[in-house]
Amino acid sequence: MRQTVCKPGEYASIFDMDDNTYGLEETGVIYPMIIYDTGGGSPMKRYNSTVTGYRFIKHWMPDYSEWEANPNGVQTAHMFRYGELLLIYAEARAELGEITDEDLDITVNALRERAGFDFVKYPNAKLTLSNIPADPRLDAIYAEKLDYSVPPIIREIRRERRVETMMEGMRYEDLMRWKAGKLFTVPVRGMKMTQEKIDLYSKNRNDETYKDYPFKVTVPIGEVGNQVIVDDKGFIIPWPTSTTVIKGVRPWGDKRYYYPIPLNEMLLNPQLVQNPGWKDINR
Repeated sequence: MRQTVCKPGEYASIFDMDDNTYGLEETGVIYPMIIYDTGGGSPMKRYNSTVTGYRFIKHWMPDYSEWEANPNGVQTAHMFRYGELLLIYAEARAELGEITDEDLDITVNALRERAGFDFVKYPNAKLTLSNIPADPRLDAIYAEKLDYSVPPIIREIRRERRVETMMEGMRYEDLMRWKAGKLFTVPVRGMKMTQEKIDLYSKNRNDETYKDYPFKVTVPIGEVGNQVIVDDKGFIIPWPTSTTVIKGVRPWGDKRYYYPIPLNEMLLNPQLVQNPGWKDINR
């Protein structure tokens, strides 16, 4: 998490786009704006806005030249990385029922070592077939949402894949491969807005752009503007005005395991039969 989520006062949050100053002393801490319209335009919308309160830093470098390389299209980008290859191998071996501790050492444990885990100091951080951690929350979600059982080792490899490939655009394809689309209906929540956070975000940055920025926390869903909408436990509800994401719950239908066959293709070949659930598609 420390390598994935930005801590206020680091990376992009200490860069002033107006005068190109960079650094904590020069710019001060800029807390990400928690707003539901994250488009461009006003300065209020362009400073690290987020709908969850979490600002991601994965693959970012705290270097101004690297920052400039991204929008200029000259920053290097990975197309297929070795970490994904290790996860593919671990998953395949587990699904075949052939995975061994040696397989885990060269895949999952290799990734954990690279991330900085010290197995000598924290031996339980090393995954073995005889040391699979309990995860009652995820097990309960799987039992509720899936129509098949998931062995603990496969659950742990899937969890590792989710952590390792965070923000890399693979989650949808993973859920399709696992026939786990109903996991989309698990409510999405952002960070918990404690009173300490409310005070920090209310002050935000002390300049004319953000001075006296009106920050409110509202329960339940109310007017969206400078308000942050949270649930009854204080966790942010993302996209509260969306007509498809209702109270943080995304819709799902099993027909989405398959794409619809385009109408033009069906006209070219009358023997084609539309995929289940898409029979009313006419364009």
